[in-house]
Amino acid sequence: MLDDIIELPIWKHYKGLSNKQEFSLERLFETPYSLLDRYYETFPHYTLHNKQHLKNVLRIIGEILGDKVKELSELECLIIIISVGYHDIGMVFAKSELKNISQELSFIHFLDKNLKAKLEYEENGSELSENLAEWYCRWMHAKRVWNFINHFDQNKWKNISLRTSVGNICESHNESADFLNNKEKFPRNFLGEADLCFCAILLRLGDILDFDSTRTPISVYEFLDLDSPKNDAEEISKKEWNKHLSSNGFSIKHENNNTDLLFIAGPEHPQVEKNIHNFLDIIDNELYECAVLLESCSDKWRKIQLPKKINRGGIISTNYKKGDYRLSLDEKQIIHLLTGENLYSNNYIFIRELLQNAIDTSRMREYHQHSNGDLGFKISPVEINTWVDDKGFRWVRFDDFGMGLNEYIIQNHLLKKGNSFYKSDFFKLQKNHYKKTIKKDFTPISRFGIGLLSCFMLGDTIEINSRSIAIKQTNTVEQKIRLSINGLEGQYFMQIDSENHTPLPMPNINPENSFRNEFGTSIAVRISSKKDSLHFEKQLNEVLNEIVLCSPIDIYLSGKKVNIGFDILDEQIVDYSYIPFTPLQKKEIEKTIDFEINSDMGIEIIPIDLTSNCPNNNLKGQIAIIRLKCSYLEEHNLPVNTSYSFHFSKSAFRITFEKNTFTNGNKDTKVRSLSFFNELNTLIQTKNLNKFLSPQYNHSNYRNYLHLIHNGINIPNFSEISEHIKLRFVDGLFDYNSRINRGDWRQAIFYTGLIYLQDDLIPNLTVARNSIKGFNFSIYSNLVYGCRQLNEFRRNSSNPFDFFDYIYEHFPISEIKTDYLIINGYWNDEKIIPIYGHGFVSVNDIKLLLEKNSVELDYKYRSSGFVVTLFRALVELNFEVEFDVKDVNRPRFYIKSSKQINMTISSIDSYGPMLFVRFDGDDMLYCSDMVNINHWLPTWMYSNQKILIDNYETYFLSLYNYIKDKNIHSINSILNHFRKVLTHSAPPNLAISDLDYPH
Repeated sequence: MLDDIIELPIWKHYKGLSNKQEFSLERLFETPYSLLDRYYETFPHYTLHNKQHLKNVLRIIGEILGDKVKELSELECLIIIISVGYHDIGMVFAKSELKNISQELSFIHFLDKNLKAKLEYEENGSELSENLAEWYCRWMHAKRVWNFINHFDQNKWKNISLRTSVGNICESHNESADFLNNKEKFPRNFLGEADLCFCAILLRLGDILDFDSTRTPISVYEFLDLDSPKNDAEEISKKEWNKHLSSNGFSIKHENNNTDLLFIAGPEHPQVEKNIHNFLDIIDNELYECAVLLESCSDKWRKIQLPKKINRGGIISTNYKKGDYRLSLDEKQIIHLLTGENLYSNNYIFIRELLQNAIDTSRMREYHQHSNGDLGFKISPVEINTWVDDKGFRWVRFDDFGMGLNEYIIQNHLLKKGNSFYKSDFFKLQKNHYKKTIKKDFTPISRFGIGLLSCFMLGDTIEINSRSIAIKQTNTVEQKIRLSINGLEGQYFMQIDSENHTPLPMPNINPENSFRNEFGTSIAVRISSKKDSLHFEKQLNEVLNEIVLCSPIDIYLSGKKVNIGFDILDEQIVDYSYIPFTPLQKKEIEKTIDFEINSDMGIEIIPIDLTSNCPNNNLKGQIAIIRLKCSYLEEHNLPVNTSYSFHFSKSAFRITFEKNTFTNGNKDTKVRSLSFFNELNTLIQTKNLNKFLSPQYNHSNYRNYLHLIHNGINIPNFSEISEHIKLRFVDGLFDYNSRINRGDWRQAIFYTGLIYLQDDLIPNLTVARNSIKGFNFSIYSNLVYGCRQLNEFRRNSSNPFDFFDYIYEHFPISEIKTDYLIINGYWNDEKIIPIYGHGFVSVNDIKLLLEKNSVELDYKYRSSGFVVTLFRALVELNFEVEFDVKDVNRPRFYIKSSKQINMTISSIDSYGPMLFVRFDGDDMLYCSDMVNINHWLPTWMYSNQKILIDNYETYFLSLYNYIKDKNIHSINSILNHFRKVLTHSAPPNLAISDLDYPH
């Protein structure tokens, strides 16, 4: 079994030594030699660590030593051979061991050392995934050698057990080179015969230099289908295998007292060559560190010539030109692009960027303190000050009392454009801690990592003084740091208290000569003399009042609080009231529209307290709606060609009635404007509604306006899709079928209010935050739920919950299932689902109806896209359903029985709800905008949705539209494409035809 091994130079030398002790080396070596061929059962995608690897390592060590092999003592030979045999034995894990990995103390240590692994473990519900188990086993395998060498005590050298010596050497091959500086573990004169440090160096070099195709048989590579990786782990493995497949390994030659290490490889792709060079860089570094270690070895080995650097002349590219050809960016131009007006609309936008960073870190500090038991902690306000120094330069400074900046954050996030800290594993681990301890989520405003750059739109110097908080979850320690940034292209100057630096003075009205004492960060920006003006302080105040609205963190400018307080979100703007028209006013209205109104008529004011109405505390707000109320018009519409609208100005509120008449084809308009509602005007002024409309108050399109706030920062209520106001109530919410000119800005209702969003209700904004790209499902869900009292006032009850216009978003079922209101059943009592014979009913109503019989859904009911999506989601998530298509002219959708909301649903998660349902047969693919999940095509799509979404999302999502449009040719073309690119999960060799559709 060991015929090839015992013929290698070291083993032959060992056998030839005359003073050889009785030691059963061959039997000892056979144990790992046979076991290591089983490691692939645990790690099928990893490069081979089998007996071939043992042969290679022992051979390479002999080649490194050359003629010096003969100088090895018998004990050194023995220890090297055994260490080579056992160094990877820890890769062998029994399946029973994998089950208990998460209970091992070393696993906790592994998570603390690898934050990315810790995050993956926590996000997986503290369940061990296959990927994490493999990662841990690779990390742990060198330490596990101790589990396999207990029997060494029965096989001794001169009555001395070699267990500890061999164990230390095997463990060391996966540690840093510094590990070998421990002379107690690696004595240079062990038993007077062996230098254990030198033996460990040889094992390290032999292991890392085993870099050739013998570790990656091409047949195994093809069997594992690594040429088409399906996940990140396989992608990494593919890179490793491609490096080895292209490699013929090292040629080691000893000439003129030097050791030449020539690497030979024939890569067929530049990316493979790049991967090879990256790995050779690691080997070069290992060679250097081993050379340094060699200086501390015994006199016998200190002068030996180990290879110092790899000769890469043997890397011959095949069929391509060598060179580092790749897409690159001109960093200078990109920086100027980001700080120019192409991204931001004005130079003062850096005020918003710094302010939102201050709000983020302040909120995070509160979460941090609360999660660590300090429940009464209240963050100090953000302070903003501006002054002119004794050299005539103007400064603006922001002081927060948040988490502070440490060296890691500064180097890896603050100074790296586009690499936001709030996307890092460090932050995600802290965020998970908050969820566990105080059951709260935290999502910051900052997401793009370019906020600091915006300071150079007006500034030329940035000065930072910070003290960071120690965080147990990420093993970070407290630090005090002083950072100076002189210009976009200047060198950054960093000073750290723990390194005994004397800090530069920190700019302030009275300059500071020490590191910051309080936790948090101070950022001072010097305004460029080219861009300074006498009106800077006035403009700063105007900018702050425009962008700050109801901040959860108090903000002060020069000691004065900025804008509206956060507590206003807990108070109704107005109380409910009804202001009737006087008989004279009513008579004038009737005269204007030539129509008699046989009931009272007046103005109704409806307050909506979103803060109280929304179970999710991440949405707060107050809205006031003003509408015309008239019981007679609820039964009799306004006559044709009449209309009414509301107007609101600084001086008065008025309602206008119009009647259009036609004379000889020309339109004449009779207009009667009523502007004498003094009670209403007084009420509006008292409640300060004007402030709700600022700063865009004077623009007519904003007179019906909902003000949106994200974490205290104002969001312009416009959509990127169009120039329409993004969030607005529908025109006909309370109308009486009046003929309103839809192109006119005037509305049949008047409304105003504040809506505050945070954390899981974060809106999707453009990078410059000057437009809304879209809202997630949960934002709409909370808004519609919070406004549900409006159903009591609506004249037309055929469209309940249809309150908002311009909702264009696509809501996949995977997103809907994460909504707090859906998960916790808040929607289950709301009458929103249309059922034949019963009108609109709730989820709980349907459960009662099902006790007697199945119910039929009015699936053709039409309302806004969101409301239809919502009621379909409630049906899909709560009930078992079936589509009866026996009569294609009258298909029926039946709700059969209830199910648990957390059950695996029969839909494809990336699509909207109830697009994929169960038909009463399996031969029909599509009918009435629904796809039959029983049909072979949707069944295949559902079974393979993860790989299809991860790798072929556009094809996958297009399939539904092609199915709906009966585009048979395109469907079959996509299926043929999938058969080419997929191997193990290709669709059945079937095609769609007319027979798959109803006739």
